[in-house]
Amino acid sequence: SVPLYFLYIIELVLLTIRAEFASSFYTLFVFTGVIDLISFTMNIFVYYLPFLPGTSQFYSRFQYEEWNSDWRPEYSWMISISNSVIYYLPVIQDFTNLCVALNRFLALLFPFVFKRLFTRTFTLTLIPAILLLSFSSCFVTIAAPGFFIDISNENATEPIYMMHAESKVHFPTINRSTLISSHSFACNGLCFLINSIIAIQIFRAKVSNSNETRLFF
Repeated sequence: SVPLYFLYIIELVLLTIRAEFASSFYTLFVFTGVIDLISFTMNIFVYYLPFLPGTSQFYSRFQYEEWNSDWRPEYSWMISISNSVIYYLPVIQDFTNLCVALNRFLALLFPFVFKRLFTRTFTLTLIPAILLLSFSSCFVTIAAPGFFIDISNENATEPIYMMHAESKVHFPTINRSTLISSHSFACNGLCFLINSIIAIQIFRAKVSNSNETRLFF
């Protein structure tokens, strides 16, 4: 499915080059697809491959050694980055979904404001702004020491690993789960509210059009 999804994104990119598809909505939609693809790939690397026979051995080099505090530091940067990206990408998705909801809200209910606000320059500036704002909800995971723990039992033929990261090393007073969950709840709640208003407006427009159509019969 990944190659098909990748080809679909390429098709959308080619469409956005054409003038009739070079709108802010298509640009944000392509950006969302790219983030989804990266997130899907990272989840396979972190959560899926460590459980598969034949590939789990690769993660033994990232295993924490309890008797040795110097736990293979030459590999720690890779797991730290992976851990940060795993939490960073969903935050980007939430922010982008909120921007898409606002985009559709203004396009349907306030078209003149939408035309003046969502210019090509503003849309391209919005993408790096989303990337920067996303750090506000997952900065506690940046550079957090990460490693894999062997969770297999004694009857297992091959080890099974699970990633763990010490996010409280740099920010001991901040709860990572609470911070990210509250952000996700706020963004998704706003998206639900905006999309509900859009749905109501579309339904009212359909009813109005139906009543006008009956006048001709």
